[in-house]
Amino acid sequence: MKTLILTLIATTLAVANLQAHCGTCSTSEGAHEHHASCASHQLDPYFAAQAALASDDLAAAKNAAKSMLKTGEEKGCSLEEGACCATELTAATQITEASDIKAARKAFKSWSDTLIAKLDEEGLAEGSAIKMYCPMAFNNMGGAWLQSSKDLRNPYYGSMMLTCGMPQKEYGKGGTQQHYGEHHQH
Repeated sequence: MKTLILTLIATTLAVANLQAHCGTCSTSEGAHEHHASCASHQLDPYFAAQAALASDDLAAAKNAAKSMLKTGEEKGCSLEEGACCATELTAATQITEASDIKAARKAFKSWSDTLIAKLDEEGLAEGSAIKMYCPMAFNNMGGAWLQSSKDLRNPYYGSMMLTCGMPQKEYGKGGTQQHYGEHHQH
């Protein structure tokens, strides 16, 4: 119970910090460049969580989520409204508190959806990210996620269906995007 309370306090402080940071950004042309770099720094803990879930490693996914919470406290959020910040931090908190990998994967989907929306809006200042999609995830409702490489590793199924999915889009430096054709791998 003490751990839960401390986690909630840390999350609340991180959200407040992120929302304050988000409010300091303007909508000028320079702000877009700043926002893109914010999305880039959020990818490191995200990619670590994705790889951990694809490897069925709940402990490593929890560590990656803790890293996201720390990054959130230190760096802030990339969108002007605070809702994105709260969604990402809530998802990261849920992963750290997950009692099983299924719960962590559900929270990771929320984190994925928010981060993908950021990249669609802002792009990346550096590096690249590949958007993958598995139509079978979550009882055939489907689920998208980001990866650092084209080597498909499904975080929603792990070893059960590690390569189930397809690449949909690649985000590159400066907001460039490349879309892939529709094909399905199993």
